[in-house]
Amino acid sequence: MRARRIAGRAVVVAALALVALAAPGRAAADTCCNGLYVQGVATGGGTFTSGIRSVGPVGGAINKDHTQDDEAGGGVAIGFDFRRLGAPVRFAVEYQHDIRIDYDRRPIFTNALPNAGFSNNINVTTITANVLYDWRSWGVSSWWRPYAGLGVGFGQVESEVAYKDFNRGGAVFTENKVSRSNNLVWSATGGFDFDVTENWFAEAAYQFVDKGELKVGPFATGVELRGDQMLTHQLRLAVGYRF
Repeated sequence: MRARRIAGRAVVVAALALVALAAPGRAAADTCCNGLYVQGVATGGGTFTSGIRSVGPVGGAINKDHTQDDEAGGGVAIGFDFRRLGAPVRFAVEYQHDIRIDYDRRPIFTNALPNAGFSNNINVTTITANVLYDWRSWGVSSWWRPYAGLGVGFGQVESEVAYKDFNRGGAVFTENKVSRSNNLVWSATGGFDFDVTENWFAEAAYQFVDKGELKVGPFATGVELRGDQMLTHQLRLAVGYRF
């Protein structure tokens, strides 16, 4: 819990630092550059996996049918800002990799295989196409702008599982398994971007991401699980450069 509180404070401090860098009076960059830009992105928040169920030949009542865990990630984006063409719209393609979403179950079932369980580390890689709309705050040349956007694309959920079963004739059965699912993902984002200079800018936003299905297994014992949805609520921080 202490580590989570420290991580949360670090994210807040980072967000405040981005805002502080973008002080009033900096150039608004409405007429600068050719429209092309790149960004470095960092995210942190929580992922909620729901609808967990058994789909293998060996099953039972799931020990909790949902799970929640912290996650962190980073990535890059390349986009085009249509502001110089008179439209407050941006289009961006973003690559992101999220790590350390843990889903552990000991035991897996409450009424079957009571001594079987696993630890699971989940990594998610996404590539999305995003359309973003910028609102002017204090006129055409404002140094900060609220924005909102939607994204859709491809995501791969990789599940690294260490499975242990103490039910097989008194011997401990262990199995390490990597399962992958390729999903349609979508996101909704809302926040603010800030002009630091004509070329440099920063962003701070809330982002919701539906990462799709989770697969766990199948294992040699016949155990296999599925999770219907992985839903992430996260803070998105970015620093960008306009060309």
